[in-house]
Amino acid sequence: MDNDPPFVKEIDAKAAKGDEACKAAAICLQVLRSVICSNLAKPSATAYFAGAVAALQKPGTPVATVSALLLVLRKAIPAASPAAVSARLNDLALAITGVLRNPDDEGLIKQSLSSLMAAADAVYGGGGRPNRKVLKPVFAFLGDQRSGIRHQAELTAMMIIKKAAAGGDQQSLDFATQHLVQMIACGRTNKKDVDEVPAKHALTLVRACGPVLPVANLVALIEELLKLPGLIGQHPVCIEAFDFLEEHFGTEFAPEDAAYAARAELAAKILPALVTAPVTMLNVNFVAAFAKALAKCAAVLCGERLLPSLPSEVAVLKLSAAKKLLGLFAEHDPTVLKGARNACLDYFTAAGAGGDLAMLDELPELCKPLLGHQSKGAWRHVLPVVTSVFISLSEIRAARVGLPEIQAWTESRFSRSRVLVEMLVSAREKARGGELASVFGDQLVECLGGAVTAFGPERVLQVADLHILDRPLTSLTYEHDSRSWMLLVLQTSCRYTFLSYFAAKFLPMATALKARAAEAEKAGQGIVGKKYLTLLEQVWSLLPGFFDEALDLSTTLMAEGGKVAKQLVSVLNNEPELRDYVWAAFSKACDGIREPPSELAKAVQESNRSCLQTLSGRILPEMFNAYCKGHAEGQEQDASRVGYKKSLALGAVQSYVRISDGQLVGGLFKKLVARLLKAVSDQSEGDEKSLALPLAELSSALVPHLLPEFLELALKVFSPMLSGAAAASEEDKAVANSLQKAAYRAVLGVLQHPTVQEPGAGADTSRILGLWTTLQESRQTCCPAALKARLACTDTMLKLTEKQMIPRASEPGVKQEYLKILQAILPEIMFHIRDQSTAVREAARECLHVAATTALNQELQTEIVTLISAGLAGLTRHSKASAVDALSRVLYEHSSKLSDDLQDRLITVVLMLLQDTDAQVWRSVLKFSKVVVYVVPKLRLTKLLPHLLKMFDSRHVATAKMLMRSIVERLVKVLPTDVLAEAFPDKHSPLLNYVQKLMVRNARPQSTRAVKKEEEEGDGKEGKDVEMDDDDARPKESFEKFQNNDDDDDDDDRPAAKPVAKE
Repeated sequence: MDNDPPFVKEIDAKAAKGDEACKAAAICLQVLRSVICSNLAKPSATAYFAGAVAALQKPGTPVATVSALLLVLRKAIPAASPAAVSARLNDLALAITGVLRNPDDEGLIKQSLSSLMAAADAVYGGGGRPNRKVLKPVFAFLGDQRSGIRHQAELTAMMIIKKAAAGGDQQSLDFATQHLVQMIACGRTNKKDVDEVPAKHALTLVRACGPVLPVANLVALIEELLKLPGLIGQHPVCIEAFDFLEEHFGTEFAPEDAAYAARAELAAKILPALVTAPVTMLNVNFVAAFAKALAKCAAVLCGERLLPSLPSEVAVLKLSAAKKLLGLFAEHDPTVLKGARNACLDYFTAAGAGGDLAMLDELPELCKPLLGHQSKGAWRHVLPVVTSVFISLSEIRAARVGLPEIQAWTESRFSRSRVLVEMLVSAREKARGGELASVFGDQLVECLGGAVTAFGPERVLQVADLHILDRPLTSLTYEHDSRSWMLLVLQTSCRYTFLSYFAAKFLPMATALKARAAEAEKAGQGIVGKKYLTLLEQVWSLLPGFFDEALDLSTTLMAEGGKVAKQLVSVLNNEPELRDYVWAAFSKACDGIREPPSELAKAVQESNRSCLQTLSGRILPEMFNAYCKGHAEGQEQDASRVGYKKSLALGAVQSYVRISDGQLVGGLFKKLVARLLKAVSDQSEGDEKSLALPLAELSSALVPHLLPEFLELALKVFSPMLSGAAAASEEDKAVANSLQKAAYRAVLGVLQHPTVQEPGAGADTSRILGLWTTLQESRQTCCPAALKARLACTDTMLKLTEKQMIPRASEPGVKQEYLKILQAILPEIMFHIRDQSTAVREAARECLHVAATTALNQELQTEIVTLISAGLAGLTRHSKASAVDALSRVLYEHSSKLSDDLQDRLITVVLMLLQDTDAQVWRSVLKFSKVVVYVVPKLRLTKLLPHLLKMFDSRHVATAKMLMRSIVERLVKVLPTDVLAEAFPDKHSPLLNYVQKLMVRNARPQSTRAVKKEEEEGDGKEGKDVEMDDDDARPKESFEKFQNNDDDDDDDDRPAAKPVAKE
C-alpha cells in the first residue's frame, strides 16, 4: 500500500474516517490491488484506471459497486498518463455507455458524466481529441429534465467545446454545433415551462461558449436561434436569444485583436437575418430585446478599421437596420419606445465613434417622420435619438475634419439636416408650457443644442434667427416672437466655432441692449430696464462657449488693432455684472491651448498660443486691475458669491499665466509684490492700503508658475507675512489674517513648484528647508483661517524633507536633524487632530501619517512613539485624546514596523487611561483598544485581556455600545472561549454569550440558518465583521474607514453621560 498513488491513499484515509462512499471505493481498490499484484504489475494510477474500466465492462455488476468504481475512475483519470487514457478511451466509452443504460439512477449518470469530462480533459491534455463515443452520451443529456444531470452535462459539454476551440478540434466543434442546432430546432410550442424547451438548454451552452466558437459554427447556431420565433412564437427563450446576441456583439475588443475581425465577420453574416426578421407587438419585451440585438450587431460594422473593407450591400443593410429601429417609434408602448431609444443611442453613438459618415448622412432624412404631429407622444424618446445623430456628427467634425475643409464639410452636413432643424425649431415654438416643463422640454433643448454643436450657431440661427431687438419687450409673447429662448440653448452648446461670429452678431446686440436698458431707466421703466439687462447678461453668457476651442481666435482678437480684445478688457474693468463671463472665456481658451481636447483644437493650438502670448503683456495687467476692483466691489456682497467670483477670476489668471512667457510673468510678479509691500507698509493708507489683500492673493496665485529664479523673491516677500498678523492693530486684524493665509499659500506654491520637488532641477533646497525655522516661529501667530494652508505647508515640507533625507540616510546626524524637526512640529499636528474644522483635521492627520512613515523608515520607532506619547501627560483632555488618536493611527498603519516589546509597553500605558473619568479621553482609548484587538497577534492579546476588559468599569459604557461590541466580537473570534469567559466581567457576561451565539450562528451553512431563523429571531439582527475574516491577518482598509465602521463613533465631543445610580 505504500506504493499506491496519492488518490488511492486519499480514498483509504477518508474511508477510515467513516465516509460511506469511500468505504465502498476502498473495497473496490482492494480487489483491484489484488489483481494488479497477481499480475506482478506496479500499483500505478494507470493500472488502477485500466482495472476500473475493465471492471465496469462486466455485465451484472451491482449498482453500489458501479458507483464505487466510478468514484475510483474519476480519481484515477487525472492521475493516469494522457496516453493511457487515450489508448483505453473506446473501452471507457463502452463501459460508461453500459452504465448509462440505467437512466433512472441520477447519481450514476452524474458520476458517469464526470468521468467522461475527466477523460476528455486528459485526452486534450495529451494532444488528442475525444471521439463521438464520448461526445454522444454527454450531449444526449443536455436536455434532461433533471436539473442535476443537465447541469453536469452542460459543464462537461462546455469543457469539451472550450478545449476543442483552444486545440483546433473542428470535428468536435462541428458535432457540438450540429447537436445544438437540432436542440434549437426542436421547438415545442406546447411547453409553457421554460425549462422544458430544449432550445433553452442549448442557448445556455451557446452563451457560455459563444466567445470561443469559430464564426462558421456561430453563424449556424445564431441562424437557428433567429428561426425560434417562427417555431415557438415570442417565447421568453427567444428573448434570451436576443439578449445573447446583444451581449456577444456588445463585448469590447481592441481593433487589432483577432476577435474584433471575427466578430465583424459574424455580424456581417447575421445582419441580413436580423433585418428581415418579422416583428410583431404581441410581446413588448421581445421587441425591446430584438431592437437591442439588432443595434449591437449593426454597431459592430461601424468600426473605423472595418468601413473601407465592407462590401456595399453591408452599408445598405446598416441603413435598413436604422430604418427598422426608427420604425419602432410608431408604437405607443413605453417598453418598446424605451428599448428603441436605447438601441438607437447605442447604434448611432457607435457610428460617430467609428466615423461612419455615410450612414450618419442618411439619418436626418429618416428622422423627419418621427417629428411629425402623429408621433408627438414618442418625442420624449425620439429627441434623444436625434440628439445622438447631431453629437455623432460633431464628434466626427472635431476629430476627423481638417481646418481648411471645416466650413465646406459643415455646410454639406447642415444642408442635409436643415429641414430637421426647422422641424425642431417649429416644435419648440408650438409646444405648450406643460409640455416643455414636464414632457419633452429638456430633451428638446438638448436636441437643439446638439444641432448647434454639430453645425455651429451661425447655421442654426439661419433657421431660428433671433429678433430680440425687433419685438416689443412688453409683449406677452415676447419669448416666442423674439426667440430669446435660443440664448439659453446657445449658452450650453457652443463649441469649436468661430469667435468672429460672436463679434459680428452678438457684440452689437449687447451694445444695443445696454443702450435700451439705459433708455428705459431714464424713462422710469425700471422693470423693462431690468429685462434688457437680463437679456444683456444672457448674450454675454455665450462668450465662454465661443472661446471653447475657437477656430479663429487669433485672427478675431488681432483684427482691427485688437478691437475685440480691447472690448473684453473694457468689460473686465468697467462692467462688474459681465466680468465673470470674460473670466470664464479666457479660462476656456487657455485651458484648450494647454491641453487640446480635440484634433481641431490641436490644429489651432500654436496660433492661439501665439496670439494670447502677444496680448499677455496688455491683458494680464488689466486682469490684475480687474481683480482688485472686484475685491473692492465685493465688500458688501454675499460671502459665497464673492468666493465664487474670486475663484473664477484667480483660475482665469492662473490659466493665462500658464501659457504666457516666463520672463514676462516674472516681471509682472515683481511689480505685484512691489505694490503689495507698499500697500502693507506703515506709510500706506486709504485705497492703497485696501489693495493689500487682492495683491497678495494675485501674487500667491502666480507663485506656482514662476521661473525658478523668482522663487527666492517669493520667499523673501511672503515669509515675514507668516508672523505679521500678531503685530496688526485690531482694526487691521481681519486683513492681516487674510494676508497671512495668502502668505501660507504662496509658500505652499514655492514648496510645490516642480523645480523644488525634483532634486537637481535648480532650486535652492537648502534655503527652502530652512523654512522649518520660519514655520516654527509663526506657529503661535497663525490665525484659524490660515490653519489649513499652514498644515498643507507642513505636509509638503515633511515630504520634501523625506526626499532630501533618503539619499543621506547613512550620514551621521541626519536622523537627529529629522528628530529635531519632529520635536518641533508634532505637538502642533497632534493639537489639530481634533480640530473643529474637517479640512484642518484631515490635513493634520495627513501630516502625522507622513511624519510617522518617514520616522519609522529611518529606524526611529522608539523616538516617534515617545514624542507622541508625551501628549498623554497633558493637563487637558484635548491633549490626551489627541495623543491617543495619533498613537492609534501609528499602531494601525505601522504595527509591522514596531517591535513587540515597544508595542506592549505602549499599549499597557495607553490602556491605563481606560480608567479616565473624562468621556472624550475614554472614547479615544476605546478606539485605541479596537486597533489593539485587530493588530496584536492572539498570543500576545491574551496577556492584554485584563487591561482591555477594564473598559466595562467606566461610567460611559452606555455611550459606546457599538464600539464595545465590535471589540468583543473580535475577541470572541480570536481568543479561546474558556480564556475569554474566565476573564470577562460577570456583570457583562450576557453580552459575551450573545456575541458567541451570534458567531456560531453565522458559521452555520446558510440553509441551516434559514431553518433556525424563527427560533433565534429574538436575538437581534446579524452583525457582520467587515474588517477581516482570518484571525492573523492585519487590517487592509484605511484607518478612517476602520474607525468609522461603528455607528456611534462620530461624535467624540458629546457631553459626558451622567453617572448611573448603583442599585
